[in-house]
Amino acid sequence: MTGKSMGGQVTAVAIETYPRTFSGAMPYCGVLGDTELFDYFLDANVTAAALTGVPITFPKTVPPDSYQDEWRAAAAKFMPALGVTTGRPPVLTAAGKTWSDVVERRTGGERPGFDSAFAYWNTATSLAPLNDLPFLFGLYPGLSGGTSYIAPGNVTDNRFTFYRSTDQRWPTAAEFRLNATVLRVRHTATADPGLAGIPRVDGNPRIPVLSLHDIGDLFVPFSMEQVYAKRAAAHGKAGLFVSRAIRGTGHCDFTQPELTTAFDDLTGWIRSGHRPAGDAILNPKVVAAPTFGCRFTNGSHPTYAAGACAAG
Repeated sequence: MTGKSMGGQVTAVAIETYPRTFSGAMPYCGVLGDTELFDYFLDANVTAAALTGVPITFPKTVPPDSYQDEWRAAAAKFMPALGVTTGRPPVLTAAGKTWSDVVERRTGGERPGFDSAFAYWNTATSLAPLNDLPFLFGLYPGLSGGTSYIAPGNVTDNRFTFYRSTDQRWPTAAEFRLNATVLRVRHTATADPGLAGIPRVDGNPRIPVLSLHDIGDLFVPFSMEQVYAKRAAAHGKAGLFVSRAIRGTGHCDFTQPELTTAFDDLTGWIRSGHRPAGDAILNPKVVAAPTFGCRFTNGSHPTYAAGACAAG
């Protein structure tokens, strides 16, 4: 079974719900962390507000229609303080650079090409009816009560999240200040163990799983792969999961050779039992290396900007 984006989550849920039905799976650019995707949308927005000193709220129920205008008014205050303008490449202020550093760590850690990806996604406009805002600001979970109208309550929670903007061993004074002032939100709903609401991904595959993800994707971020890898390891199934990093920026930005090679390698794994190569996505030093993602990137990704990979 294979699927992309939401189809990647469907794939991950299906192989756990019906473990004897499939012999292998290839989710790509998938929501492999279920509700943690919504946590990321929350994190990006509450840290933007906190770093600029703009007060925001999170409605406890589905908000009234007027809340969209309230959110626009708040965004109109913190966007200039970050150096972000709708539809234009950002010119980040000091607060904006710190925000970028926080988002980078919440989406997979320091990695090559992130600055260009951050500029790309802040230039892109959000989804209707909030397409007058930069992409991430239109995804604030508070705009829909924390569920996108999928689950019976708010699935987001950041009560125990400690936001980092550096990789120093000990948090800085600025990081402590950010965590002391950021809006904290408590969940009232969780991922659904069945097929209603937001289906839960346990990360407990019984069959080979080979996945791909763009390291510059800030809609469904690269960290979804890391979430799944950790869950699989916790179930003793790390050997059944292979993840491949692709040096792309857009959501599901893959070339045909990248997908074809991955699918061929998955079917070869199923037939031979020999696990194919992947990337060490849980090793921060590997992820931060200038060549991260070079091994399995095959073809042009025009919006991705980082040092070129060596030939071969």
